[in-house]
Amino acid sequence: LNVEKIGFNGAILPHNDFLYLKRLLKVKFVDVSKELKYLRLIKRSDEIAAIKRACRLSLKILDETEVEEKSEKEVVYFIECEMRKRDALPAFPTIVAFGKNTASPHHIPENKKFVTPALIDMGAKYRGYCSDITRSFVEGRGRKLYEIVESGLYLAIDEMREGAKAKEVYKKVENFFAKYGYKMRHALGHSIGINVHDGYSINEKADFVLKENMVFAVEPAIYLKNYGIRIEEDVVIRKNKAEIIR
Repeated sequence: LNVEKIGFNGAILPHNDFLYLKRLLKVKFVDVSKELKYLRLIKRSDEIAAIKRACRLSLKILDETEVEEKSEKEVVYFIECEMRKRDALPAFPTIVAFGKNTASPHHIPENKKFVTPALIDMGAKYRGYCSDITRSFVEGRGRKLYEIVESGLYLAIDEMREGAKAKEVYKKVENFFAKYGYKMRHALGHSIGINVHDGYSINEKADFVLKENMVFAVEPAIYLKNYGIRIEEDVVIRKNKAEIIR
């Protein structure tokens, strides 16, 4: 090859393959994974359309999902079977949590039968692009907590406009929750695309600016000792605020 340098994606290239290429080609290899990750942040119109199809598929399956008298595992089985019936795959292992299990952000489903609060976090990977949606179901005292989380979600969506600093969006939601005495236990959201976690998170250290056509899953949540509520929507950044993908 009549070149001096070759870029490679160090985030996914196996080390043995890298060593093989170094032996095969006497050139300088440069890891461009950071640059590639940033390039993927801004989506083309066809990519946004693909994510929208994955979101609509996920929402349709959620609407068809029955939880009464079902166990967490049974609900997972139904959701993931329905994805496969519709030529999709789970974008990640589906999370279904009932009762005190909702307090664990990454709960592994078990045989616990339905009881509120209940949480379903699911997403389909359809034709190469992912969705990531969470719904919580509450009764009684949980309704006030739900309203706070929902308000945090819409605050984030209103603030996620072109030119906004990601860490400042996180801080505004963090401060909003703090007014009610609650803390953020994980990132406010993450980029989404060909991977469900596509490289960037919206947290207190997020050092990037939002630009039009970036796509994120936004997932504010409040977790107590035996009680958790999370609401998640996928959004695309627009000039004035984010647009929920539906």
